[in-house]
Amino acid sequence: MAYRLLGTRGPAEEVAQETLTRAFARWERMTGDATGWCVKVALNLAMDQLRSFDRQQRRQHQLIALNDGTTADPYAAERVDLYAALRRLPRRQREIVALRYIGDLSEQQTAVALGVSLGNVKSQSSRGLATLRGYLDPQHTTRSSNV
Repeated sequence: MAYRLLGTRGPAEEVAQETLTRAFARWERMTGDATGWCVKVALNLAMDQLRSFDRQQRRQHQLIALNDGTTADPYAAERVDLYAALRRLPRRQREIVALRYIGDLSEQQTAVALGVSLGNVKSQSSRGLATLRGYLDPQHTTRSSNV
């Protein structure tokens, strides 16, 4: 998940290492499947790394790399836009959407990881995805509101 958010191997490996270190320190207190907890921690650490970069500098660097063909990531600009859209979501929607669709957890795993009901995961993911569509495709909301 960290690689999907960050787009580069080095920082994603740092997030994975920190996540595993934190899991090891809490291992005796964990019950059941630790996957959801680990994905949530990795999400938070990756989001923290992204926050630490100045958005304008990040976009400028990636656009320069895209223009001179030196980047191996053809989706760098889209990743920046997705991150900006995710940050605009309310915290719970952001967590649910990220765990479900970036972290690839099931609805049940997401509910357990966040300590919420399955119905809450379903409703918040639906709302979050609809809001993201509006942020990422402004014509999506225009089309539906012109009906």
